[in-house]
Amino acid sequence: MAGLYLHIPFCSQRCVYCDFYFVTTQKSHTSFVQALCQEIAHYAQTHGQRESLETIYFGGGTPSLLHIDDLYRIFNAIHDGFDTSDLQEVTLELNPEDANLDYLRSLRSMGINRLSIGIQSFFEDDLRWMNRSHSVEQAESIVGLTRKAGFDNFTVDLIFGVPDQPVEYWAANLQKAVSLEVPHLSTYSLTVEERTPLHKQVQRGIITPSDDATLA
Repeated sequence: MAGLYLHIPFCSQRCVYCDFYFVTTQKSHTSFVQALCQEIAHYAQTHGQRESLETIYFGGGTPSLLHIDDLYRIFNAIHDGFDTSDLQEVTLELNPEDANLDYLRSLRSMGINRLSIGIQSFFEDDLRWMNRSHSVEQAESIVGLTRKAGFDNFTVDLIFGVPDQPVEYWAANLQKAVSLEVPHLSTYSLTVEERTPLHKQVQRGIITPSDDATLA
């Protein structure tokens, strides 16, 4: 199975735990999109006709910060260079604050058929601590908007092991996801990665990570 992964390195702000490559200061994405399309064309020359693509994944960073026109440019470059006749799944990572109904419908119309939604928690305290950009209201409403736009294949991300988080918060997060009838749930244990704000807080003794027994 051949797949294509595209890393979109833009974020509106830095999450406390994130060690992926990203930038928060670049407001124009034009030069990046142009360079990405050139890179797609370059790799298509050597790999494009070897095997048809079955999956495309837009990760990040925050791919949903890209304008619809930029995404169309990227898709055109992919279709021009690669065999997409067997394409089955096209996923885009999306943050709740980035999408309205028109944006979601545009994603659907260009061929994106799966969304990975970075909710992480349905509690304001957690979201503020993580330095997430969205609110609880946006976290809850994005699920309904996603369905209204025609997506029936999407996943929601939730993080467990947040320091000092009441145990009942995690149960409530899971219950909320169930009540929203989320078709797929991806849960991640909070990990302390080097070169992150969280790592610095742990080193200074400001934060004590959850122990393995608590995480289990």
